[in-house]
Amino acid sequence: MLKLNNVVKTYEMGDYTVHALRGVSLEFRSSEFVAILGASGCGKTTMLNIIGGLDRYTSGDLVIGNTSTKDFSSENWDAYRNATIGFVFQSYNLIPHLTILENVELALSLAGMDKKTRREKAAEALKKVGMGKELRKKPSQLSGGQMQRVAIARALVADPSIVLADEPTGALDSDLSVQIMDLLAEVAKDRLVIMVTHNNELADEYATRTIRLKDGEVEYDTNPYDSSAIIEDEEFVPIEVEEVVVEGTEEGSEQVKHPRAAALTDAVTKKIGTLKEDAAAVLHKLGIKRKDKTSPFKGTSMKMNTAFGLSFKNLITKKRRTAMTSFAGSIGIISLGLVLAMSNGFNVFIDDMQTSILASVPIGVYEYSMDYSVMTDMFASTEGGSENTYPDGDEFYLTNATTSSFTESMIDSIMGSVGTNDISEEFVEYLNQLDPSLYKAKDEYYGVQMNILTRGIDPVSFNEGVLDVSPATKETTAMNIATQVLGENGQQPQNWYQLAGDKEFITEYYDVIKGTYPSEFNELVMVVDGNNNIKVEALAQFGIDVYERNPDNTIKFDENDEPVYKSSMNFNDIIGKEFTLVHNNEYYYYDSATDTYKVGDINDIMLNNSNNVKLKIVGVLRAKPNASVSVVGTSLCYTSDLGKYCLEKAAVSDVTLKQIELLNNPATKNKNVFTGKDLPKDSGTGGDMLGFFMAGLKRTQHMKALGIDKTPVYINIYPTNFNTKLAITKHIDNWNTMGGQIEYFDISEMFIHNMRVIVNLMTYVLIAVASISLIVSCVMISIITSNSVVERTREIGILRSLGARRRDISRVFNAETSILGIFSGALGIAITYALIPLVNLLIGNASGIPGLLNFNPLHAGLLVVLSFLLTFISGLIPSAMAANKNVVDALRIE
Repeated sequence: MLKLNNVVKTYEMGDYTVHALRGVSLEFRSSEFVAILGASGCGKTTMLNIIGGLDRYTSGDLVIGNTSTKDFSSENWDAYRNATIGFVFQSYNLIPHLTILENVELALSLAGMDKKTRREKAAEALKKVGMGKELRKKPSQLSGGQMQRVAIARALVADPSIVLADEPTGALDSDLSVQIMDLLAEVAKDRLVIMVTHNNELADEYATRTIRLKDGEVEYDTNPYDSSAIIEDEEFVPIEVEEVVVEGTEEGSEQVKHPRAAALTDAVTKKIGTLKEDAAAVLHKLGIKRKDKTSPFKGTSMKMNTAFGLSFKNLITKKRRTAMTSFAGSIGIISLGLVLAMSNGFNVFIDDMQTSILASVPIGVYEYSMDYSVMTDMFASTEGGSENTYPDGDEFYLTNATTSSFTESMIDSIMGSVGTNDISEEFVEYLNQLDPSLYKAKDEYYGVQMNILTRGIDPVSFNEGVLDVSPATKETTAMNIATQVLGENGQQPQNWYQLAGDKEFITEYYDVIKGTYPSEFNELVMVVDGNNNIKVEALAQFGIDVYERNPDNTIKFDENDEPVYKSSMNFNDIIGKEFTLVHNNEYYYYDSATDTYKVGDINDIMLNNSNNVKLKIVGVLRAKPNASVSVVGTSLCYTSDLGKYCLEKAAVSDVTLKQIELLNNPATKNKNVFTGKDLPKDSGTGGDMLGFFMAGLKRTQHMKALGIDKTPVYINIYPTNFNTKLAITKHIDNWNTMGGQIEYFDISEMFIHNMRVIVNLMTYVLIAVASISLIVSCVMISIITSNSVVERTREIGILRSLGARRRDISRVFNAETSILGIFSGALGIAITYALIPLVNLLIGNASGIPGLLNFNPLHAGLLVVLSFLLTFISGLIPSAMAANKNVVDALRIE
């Protein structure tokens, strides 16, 4: 029945080869109790795994009946295990989230047996081993002996012809060991039982045959068996044999039916018992053999309901994690659901914004002009994505938040329509003729360079001393142009912003929550958001101590050698902080060797110049709740008076006069006073008109930084209301009728012009953003499924030992992700429907728009399907990993 023919098994471990079996040849009877003994590492378990089809031999052959396994596919081995082998393991290997009845009937399920029949057979098998009253218990509710009885019932339920037991009593005490051995001895009466054990006493008492292995070879066999030695004159008993043929005796024929085939369908019996394989051996000796088949075993298949049942029970066992995973997975669905619901009623919301919110958005005049019809996503954004809490107290918090950005395609569209504006001194005077009642504030930014020193901590070297923290004027780039248009201070120095308008305008939208508002040109404020957050870089940039300290007062660093920032500070730590504003004549010195101006020694500048101006932080501003305008970002801010003061001082400085001198000399008109190299040209011809335009803006930027060009970089006018906005734009249009060349940005008009396009774009953008959370959820489910594969590795080994195919294992984990996807989608839709009335109420109270969100049931169904598909896809890689796990390794895992 079972024969090992010169079986060799080696393991390659790097450069080292382990010889587990060295040419083992053994033949087994169909009903005997074989004990395999030997020291650890002698090859006992390896041989058992090869017989059971869990492991593959390196060379030789394993013959089952008359079928060689040399050409067995993976699915042939799976079918062989399911139909022929019953495993009894030392560690029981029961699936913890199934009842013992479900554990036992699992092998029958893989064999394709209907539910009622397999349940009856499983109950009967448990009854035979004395566990008939414990059918609904889980393995964790049983003793070791009871679990081993269940394992034996599972091994016998499919009526296998071979039972393999690997140290079945190793985890049991002596009394329980006797009970289990009695069971196995009973089983061995009508089938082959092969047991690996270290217990010589149990082997001597119960086994009918003992085989000892040593170093991968058979040392001795107490009752060897050789089917080829059967004597022909012994008694025969009839058995069923399929078509019998003998290698050809007729000329030109390889095989013909044996003339004695009918008579030879009677098989032999030996004195020790009736054995079908003895008959096959006699036929083989006579040159007669069975006709080969592709596979002698019926293939296994796990039904989808079985896979879903296994995964569902596993998820139910881990209720808390399943609930949290489903909720996390539902977040993306909730986001998409709310976006889709919002898009249905968004036109009404836009109409309301036209007449209320956008009336307060500034009209902007910049150095450049654009065709704003291409700008279809132009609306100001407030910093920080979380809900503002407006805390009390003097503590503020440091964050790493960055400003929002725009896609490259949007920037390309914007810059493709760029031109120049003639912001002359005459135009500035013309704007000053506006009736002040038409606007709340008029903000002019000149872009002059400010030279600022301070005593503090260098954010690069982390050394304390005199620092040059002069905020560099930003280079004119497409990104800075676009962000300036959207009110993000894109052309102002990083974290050093000019307050728009006067105190009356700023305090309409901001509260002074600590200290005072600047009353002198040299006074500064710090601006925080609604949660009292400010970017930590905004303070570190100016040498402010934002670092955690060790007990010895040194700066603390993390494991990546990065500084550890404080999570919060007190306003009193900031208010009173001083900086030194240095005029150009003290900041730069003339280098006659290079005919350029250079920055002097900052320590000398700090100590030896009485003309320096002290700047001091005097207060903290925070945007008011529901403020419709955000005129500055969270940063250090100064008033326009300081900007005008610096412009006046820079205009008469030596370095500025020197640059003017160079400009007036035809031989040096393009020379940079600092580098000695040429400045960008401000005009030209060629194919790259945008390049010439940008070069011209960079040249202008240089002139403004030195105070040579005294016209503003930009002018923002904040209308009093929607009607006054129209009066202001008409005033600017009149300038153009008088020969001027000015185009302004009116975001309200842009919004109206592109209203329909904006609705669609906004929907697409929000869906894209919401989809990120959905993708993140899918990645998380993929990771959780991978963890589940690790957690269920032993279960994978158990299923494979029962005959489950690789695709069946994949099916189990695909079922798990599918269940999570359906749960997540359904939960997301339920939460979305629950949130819509609340969101509508909140929006209605805030804007007066009733019922803005309207969720389409078709969208709900599609989102559930989407959740299912995405989570299913996210589980494909983990399920493939599970399917390809080595069976032996999976069973060994702890």
